Amino acid sequence: MCSSDLSQASRIGFPVAIEAAVTAGRADEAADLLALLSNRPPGHVPPFLRAQLARGEGLLAAADADAATAEMRFVAALDELSSLHYPYWVARAQTDLAGLLIDDHRAPEARVLLDEAIAVLKNLRAMPALERAEDLLAGLPIAAPS
Repeated sequence: MCSSDLSQASRIGFPVAIEAAVTAGRADEAADLLALLSNRPPGHVPPFLRAQLARGEGLLAAADADAATAEMRFVAALDELSSLHYPYWVARAQTDLAGLLIDDHRAPEARVLLDEAIAVLKNLRAMPALERAEDLLAGLPIAAPS
């Protein structure tokens, strides 16, 4: 396997592995995976994986009920992913942040993020990410008329 194949595999596998560990309640395994990147010297982690590191740290912090850290890391991931022009991953991070904002009773902010994420995910036909975003949006209270 050549180095570009390994690089592509890590780009695909890293976010999936982090999400799986967090979803399974294996915070220690998620933290170990995140440490593989966070302990690398500056400049040794490519921008996409740096963005996924921030998102993973946000997922782990959210699972740990550390809303302040989760929000900060999700915003960092959004900034990085936006600058890299990865619309799918921007929408995923928007959905993650929206879920956190909903839990923090900040529905109007969450609605804006979910509207943007859903538009992108619909265009990309990205299931089940689209279903998750639509489910979060459906659970929001009806917006008051302006």
